[in-house]
Amino acid sequence: MSNPQFLTTLDVRAMPTPDEWVLLAPLRYQPATGRPVTVPAGFVTDLASIPRPARALVSPNGTSRRAAVLHDWLYCLRAGARAEADALFLEALEADGVGWFTRRVMWLAVRAGGWVYWGRRADGLTGDDFTDIGS
Repeated sequence: MSNPQFLTTLDVRAMPTPDEWVLLAPLRYQPATGRPVTVPAGFVTDLASIPRPARALVSPNGTSRRAAVLHDWLYCLRAGARAEADALFLEALEADGVGWFTRRVMWLAVRAGGWVYWGRRADGLTGDDFTDIGS
């Protein structure tokens, strides 16, 4: 078991569509167990899908950004179970220093409402499309 950590910085550019960002460079995350997960350059994300009224408590552009991009990627890829993607999100939030209360609120939100996006985010990708994706 290793220390979970992001291996790269987040490099994104705003898209013309509001609240969408494109990765300019791959984002790599080393989970506590398993191989590193790589979110490829070119992936489009909304960072964190936080309803506007809740943004007073949790910012989509805060320290949770890298974990949110990783989570969006895992939902898009759907290589494992949704619960596994959500657990990795919680781990990544902690690895990036997001406070206990905020990360728990964010995790509970994806557990409660993530099923809506789980099927919708499927872009037809499979594990065969990318060679450096761990579970």
